[in-house]
This record gives sequence, C-alpha cells and structure tokens, in this order.
Amino acid sequence: MQFHQKLGSMLDKVKRNGNIATLIAGEIGFNNINDLERANTLSKCDLLTEMVKEFDELQGIMGMHYALKQGEKEEVAKAIYEHYLPKTADDELPQTDIGSILALSDKLDTVISFLSIGEKPKGASDPFAVRRAAIGIVRILVEKGIDIDLKKLLKEIEKNAKKSEILAFAKINSNWETPFDENVIPEVLEFIKGRFISYMKDKGYSTDIINAVVSTDDYSLYNLYLKIKTIQQFKKSEDFNDVMTVFKRVGKIIPEKFESSFNQTLLGKDEEKQLYKQYLTTKENFENDIKNKDYKKALESLLKLKPYIDEFFDNVMVMVKDENIKNNRLSLLKMINDTFKKIADFTKITT
Repeated sequence: MQFHQKLGSMLDKVKRNGNIATLIAGEIGFNNINDLERANTLSKCDLLTEMVKEFDELQGIMGMHYALKQGEKEEVAKAIYEHYLPKTADDELPQTDIGSILALSDKLDTVISFLSIGEKPKGASDPFAVRRAAIGIVRILVEKGIDIDLKKLLKEIEKNAKKSEILAFAKINSNWETPFDENVIPEVLEFIKGRFISYMKDKGYSTDIINAVVSTDDYSLYNLYLKIKTIQQFKKSEDFNDVMTVFKRVGKIIPEKFESSFNQTLLGKDEEKQLYKQYLTTKENFENDIKNKDYKKALESLLKLKPYIDEFFDNVMVMVKDENIKNNRLSLLKMINDTFKKIADFTKITT
C-alpha cells in the first residue's frame, strides 16, 4: 500500500515511525520496547481491511478491535487507535504511554517527510495534514507534560536517518547524497515552534511573553509552556514594571555578539563585587529551581538580584575608557543576562 509516491509504502512509513518511537522512548525513559514495537508493527494493518476501505473514519478503531480479537495485549490494541490522536485541534489525546509515543512518532515522521519533499502547507491549503500533525505534536507534549528537547530529538532522527536510511525515500533524486537537505531539520523545528506559538496565543497568553520565552535556547515545548504561564502570572504583580525595567537594562547594554571574558580580579568597585557575589549565590539556587521546573521560584530567585543591579547601575560606570575594565563589567552583566535568558529574553516583554 502506497503512502505517497515520493515517500514509499505504508510499510516504509511504519518502519520510520518505529525508529522515531524508539528514540522517543529512550528520551523519556520508557522501557517496554517489545509492546511498543508490536503496536507500531500493527498500527496500519487495518487500512488493508474492507471495513476501513469502506469507512475510512474507522482507521485505528477497527485496528484496536481486530487486535483485541486476535489476543493482543490491551495496551497494544489501544495504542493502534490512539496513535492517530488527536485528529483535530480539540480532539482527545492518547491516554496510554505507548499510544502517546506512537502518536508523536507518526506525526513527527509526517512533518519531516513532507517538508523533506517540499510539501509545506501554504495558506489554508494543507492537503497532507502536515499542520494538523504539528498541532498534535504540540498538544501531546504540552498537555501531557512530556519533557523532550525537540532540537536534540530531531538531530538524533537526522543522524539515524543517515545511518539506517529511515528516510530513504528522499533519495528520489540522484543528486541528493543524504536523505536530508541541510535545511530540513531547522525548518521542521521552526514549523513546529510556529504551531506552538499559535497554540499559546489561542490559550490567551500574551504575544510578547510567548516571543520572549520562545527566543531562548530551550526546545522543550512543555518547559516553554510552564515558563510562559509563570511570567503571565508574574505580570499581574505590582513589582512587574520595576523589575522588567532592571532586567531590560541589563540586556540592552550588552553589545550584539559581545564575547564575554570575565576576570574576578578586575572587579574594583564595591557595587560590582557585591553584585558578583550575590549572582553566584542566586545562580546556584536558580539552577536548582530550573532543574525542578519550579519557574515561579526561579523567577523569585532572580528578583533577589534587583537591588544589587540597581546599586551597580547607580554607582558604576560601565562604558569607561579602560577596555579591560569596560569588557569585564559587560561580561559580568552578560553572565547575569544569560542566566535571565534561561527563563526568557526579558527585553522582548512590554511594560
């Protein structure tokens, strides 16, 4: 059964799905690989039945019932149905672990596959449901609280594709030396990120906060969601404007592409020494909060730097003639700003 004339058979897709599912299982520490592989192997079999050929909306549903009648494990059978979920933006999500993993792998392969052959949705046109697949990825990761670094996962998929040819279909052109154009993975990442931004806007979160968080180096959609939610709550506090002013002041004084070269021995003024000392204490607490995904507490840790930053800017001239002193002070501020950026680029948030 053909999946797409440029993308091989349905069996080819099932194999690609299986490779991606194994990678996802490794990322989240899921160990029941035998049942995962069994569910993936059977996931598209009902497409060959007369029932599904007549009523295509029963795909997955019939597969689940056939599997149960055949004596397959209940979780394996459920995953056959669930790997199609969510079918729409408001549809139910898969409930089982295997179903969630297969749903993610099936949708990731769909997005990667069609973008690989240049079939990116244009305007309202989305004949291969690529946009719907990306929205499904976003919803599963965010609403089920699955912490996966998408950039890392896509790089692993790319690496595996070159080794095992899980995207061998892309060799349709003899000029393609590998299954991937070098721009496909970044394009996939940006495409999914775009759906995440739209999803968060639809949920009522502020555009400036979404952009501030998404512009950081965090590629876990679940983490991004938690950070956006935390900052949106914080924006309602009385101290928000004052604190944002300080955070922005730190971020905006640093020149673009500035290379940090901090040297503690060059700290001369008491205010910069105190700021550095407090930064070290704050950073340790902050990183523990980040590790625990307690972004409210992490933000509160950062707020402890505010009086020290105020003192620094009130009493220390950053742009002095001595290049070593100037660069050292900028480096101190950059270290602080890089810490801020583990939550958001606060310069993008409106006050």
